[in-house]
Amino acid sequence: KDGRLPFLDTLLQRRDDGSLDVTVYRKPTHTDRYLDFHSHHPPQVKRGLVKCLFDRARTITTGQNNLRKEEHHLTRVLRQNGYPSTFIRSSSKPPRPDMEATEALPLEEEHRPPLVMLPYIEGVSEDVKRVCRKFGMKVVFRSGQSLRSMLTKVKDPLMIEKQAKVVYRVPCSCGEAYIGETVRRLETRVKEHRDACQKGALEKSALAEHAWMNHHPIKWEEVSVIDRARTAKELLVKEAIHIRLNHPSLNRDEGLELPRCWMAALKNTGSVSNQRHVAPTDSSGDST
Repeated sequence: KDGRLPFLDTLLQRRDDGSLDVTVYRKPTHTDRYLDFHSHHPPQVKRGLVKCLFDRARTITTGQNNLRKEEHHLTRVLRQNGYPSTFIRSSSKPPRPDMEATEALPLEEEHRPPLVMLPYIEGVSEDVKRVCRKFGMKVVFRSGQSLRSMLTKVKDPLMIEKQAKVVYRVPCSCGEAYIGETVRRLETRVKEHRDACQKGALEKSALAEHAWMNHHPIKWEEVSVIDRARTAKELLVKEAIHIRLNHPSLNRDEGLELPRCWMAALKNTGSVSNQRHVAPTDSSGDST
């Protein structure tokens, strides 16, 4: 239309001489709302936002006039979102040619610094990062939950028994309980426990050993998830924490060895994850 063609982030316009003029394209519904400068996010995220917008302008636009117009527009919009002019200028500087030519090569696995991922807390996380840097550790911050993440559910929630990488609790009729972890689906691990109880495979399950030695039925219908993890290492740590906080008598050991200072801090917080019940994995009765 009118010699213009929007394509992804670009607006192509045909000049009189037949060449193309390229600028940044924004939809009519674009609101120019970006991450507010005063929002609770690490400074690196805000600096990265400014850098990304200006780098896109330099990459896409053709001609100095178009580039100046885009940079002026970005500066005005970012100011409306609370960004100081000095912050915008320092974050939008183009990289030096020598820096572009000498890109850092990826480090080998054994030479990579230990990575620590922590929730971001303004005024505290910066000090923690400085301390970790002294010990050769790389710190990455993650933001907490937002209203959008809490109120918007794009996908249907996955049934708990179908979830993986969870810490679970299995209660017994005597009042005691077993705490375990699994990287597979919870229903798969619970089924293994039930099979061990029914077949008397005591070496395969601490639950089976307790049920057979004491003739106690296990309350399979009250299996619950008490925590979740993203990695196998994190899962082992969380299982060990819950075992030490709850002292389940059916467990044969305390899981992964943890520093003593961790437990002192955890006991002071007194925080334990909420439990969620899981539907039975099959229709068989309680084992004895």
